Amino acid sequence: MRKLLLSVVVALAVGVVVLPAAAAQATLAPAEWTSNGVTLTGEQTITSTTTAASTGGTGRILATTSNGWTIACHLAIATGSSWVDAGGAGFVDNADIVFSDCVSNMCAGVTTASNSSISSQLSYDTATGAIVDVLSGISVTDNVPCVGNLTFAGSLETMATHDASACGGNGGVILEFLNSATGGSLSGPSGLTTRASGFQELCLDDGSDLDVEIP
Repeated sequence: MRKLLLSVVVALAVGVVVLPAAAAQATLAPAEWTSNGVTLTGEQTITSTTTAASTGGTGRILATTSNGWTIACHLAIATGSSWVDAGGAGFVDNADIVFSDCVSNMCAGVTTASNSSISSQLSYDTATGAIVDVLSGISVTDNVPCVGNLTFAGSLETMATHDASACGGNGGVILEFLNSATGGSLSGPSGLTTRASGFQELCLDDGSDLDVEIP
């Protein structure tokens, strides 16, 4: 038993998932969106953009498929019907999602479009205190001239941290996509899967500070 516990601690320290999904989820509990220390109690509209730190400073979210294909795009969530709310809930309206400036190691002329709205749930790991935002209902289609259309769907887990200098100095939340088993993957055609890496800056439209906290 002692050896088993030690192996679990070491695995968590290096970010390796060794437990069944059901056991891992049992450690998650709801976290909260806050603004200036006050828990949000109603829908607050948001905007989001890929940070310059993404993909080695190119300002793109990088998607890497299981066969080595890569597609990297800038991702923005425009002001509109997307929001965060009480209980760590979140929603991104499909009409607000814009992909642009896409590049790929396959060929030029790649474009990406979203097919669905995305729901999210802010949670924290009761063992480590790490706060995550799980994005569900993702469905994107990459139009690749030399391959065709590739649609990937599923859920991804992002690490959520506060950055006081984000959102023009107003303060906001940075969501980090993890290109690892911890971050999950999207399923595509012919058994392909894809993982994402990069950073999204999440801001409140009213200019107030957005933070994530454990209740």
